[in-house]
Amino acid sequence: MLMILCLSLAVASCSAIDDENGLNFQRLNVRSVVLPDTLIQGHPYRFQVTYNRPTICHAFGGFDYRSNGNFRDIIVIGAVEEDRVGCDPQEGITGTADLNFVTERDDFYVFRFYQGDDEDGNPLFLTREIPVLQE
Repeated sequence: MLMILCLSLAVASCSAIDDENGLNFQRLNVRSVVLPDTLIQGHPYRFQVTYNRPTICHAFGGFDYRSNGNFRDIIVIGAVEEDRVGCDPQEGITGTADLNFVTERDDFYVFRFYQGDDEDGNPLFLTREIPVLQE
């Protein structure tokens, strides 16, 4: 529960927050997601999410997951120690994490994975609508 609260606070801030343990939490941009073409109601799934890591020091901190009707917004949260040396920004570093999901609806889902912000500060999403089939 505490981790969910920390992750929610991380997303609510502009880009990063500090926690009491000397960690900064940041939103990380999703590069790709492996999703099925259809879902079956009541079945569990594991979606593989590939995200960009700004440095080799950034580790996976969890998902900020929000639901609203058929929509599911997912943000990857990264954690990095404050004041850690040797953490210069680098291009092309990625990580992967599995998002566990259980299909509860019987119509469709719209998954929106955070991919960063545009020039005006508006969030960009990788968006997929997936129909749900009956078993």
